[in-house]
Amino acid sequence: MHMRRGPFILTLAGAFAGATCVALAQTSAPTHIAPPAPQPPHSEAPASSAHSAPPDSALRDLGEFMERAAALKDNDIEGRLALARWCKNREMWSQAADLANQTLYRDPGNRAAYLILQQVDDARPLPEEPEVEKAITADARKLFKHDFKTRNSKHFLLCYDTADAFAAKEGAVMEKVYDAFQFYFTMSTLRPDFLDKRLVVLLLKDRDDYLAYGRRTEHQDLSWSAGFYSQRTNRSAFYDDSSGPTAATVARQADDLKAAISNLNQQISSAAAQHQTGLVNGLTVDRNRAAEALAQLNTRVGNTVQLLNTVKTMHEAAHQIAFNTGIQSRLVDYPLWFSEGLACSFEIEDGAGRRGPAILNFGRIATIKDALKDNTLVPLDQFITAPPPAKMDDATAGVLYAEGWGLFHYLFKFHREGMEKYLLAYKAHAPLRAINADERKVLFTRAFGDDVDELNKKFVAYLRGLPARPN
Repeated sequence: MHMRRGPFILTLAGAFAGATCVALAQTSAPTHIAPPAPQPPHSEAPASSAHSAPPDSALRDLGEFMERAAALKDNDIEGRLALARWCKNREMWSQAADLANQTLYRDPGNRAAYLILQQVDDARPLPEEPEVEKAITADARKLFKHDFKTRNSKHFLLCYDTADAFAAKEGAVMEKVYDAFQFYFTMSTLRPDFLDKRLVVLLLKDRDDYLAYGRRTEHQDLSWSAGFYSQRTNRSAFYDDSSGPTAATVARQADDLKAAISNLNQQISSAAAQHQTGLVNGLTVDRNRAAEALAQLNTRVGNTVQLLNTVKTMHEAAHQIAFNTGIQSRLVDYPLWFSEGLACSFEIEDGAGRRGPAILNFGRIATIKDALKDNTLVPLDQFITAPPPAKMDDATAGVLYAEGWGLFHYLFKFHREGMEKYLLAYKAHAPLRAINADERKVLFTRAFGDDVDELNKKFVAYLRGLPARPN
């Protein structure tokens, strides 16, 4: 049975840290893509520099590496780091990356190993693609009837009609997700591949253009959404939330306050002309309060728009990275809770600037706490096998993706070996083949154990114990 799948679409749903939360849904995608041939992680080494070792020296280095690697004990973290640095200094990039990955699997918080991975990635810059940029901007100009620019970050190619500063900021946000993704998804055998080319992202200034793009490329009305990653096109698209519904609502409130201030100023002038000092003082107090409310509103909308833009950018970047670094395979029938739980894990950062599945997402926790209070959290035996809702609304999406984040976070924290088994099991499936509820349960229990009821009890207890807000 063939399955049609499509974009991960970002819509506004529920409260998120005082602003608006995001949730996603999947819909159809017509393109059938054959599964890629399996490749060993980090198999491509960067081009050697002019100072590469001569052949005899390289052979001696390889022999020494093999001897030292064979002598490493399983729990020797420092030995692996030392050998990784030795390999890096000799431009043995693949070996350095492999040792860093081995270290991160044994010690997930090891920043030194992560730094080595970054250095290896830095040593293999991605190629410029001027013809691709030219084609993308030409297509955008044809569709939207105005000019677009392109900008390359380290791992993303941005096509945009927004302000340059906005595009630069979005590129920097996506790079943070890439870095965090490489850090957190190093497992025993499944590890993120380095990218071979930049990932394409479309940034639109106006929401109306975004909606037109959704109708043209995804054949959907995306008026309820704020951004999406399409597995079919392998591109992300979103608009600047300063042109979105939240900003529009606040703009109307600001206009009302401005009108009130103007009216009060007229009343103050009239009362002053009639020497009504008491009335002038009272009206001035009212005018100043309205002006203060306007200033606070402008500050709040700026912060809200910034948060909305950052959250959706990190969420969609996580999808795009997952499907392009080998952690997930495009058009495979992953459970909705899993793919969205993964992306929700990168929506926010903690006080130290960290993001990823080990970090608490307090926007999602707030929804979970409400679901626990109302007894609307779905038991795991149903949650892990449920298909996507036939019709998505804000309330359904809010609870579904919050619980998806909670389960992904819990399993990553307490069952990382099971998480790897689960990912590998789904990667073995062919694209566009539907997986039924019974098979989903088998895949889950093989990875995380047969006693789903007991797991559900521990999971719910963990959720109940989560803090409702940052300390």
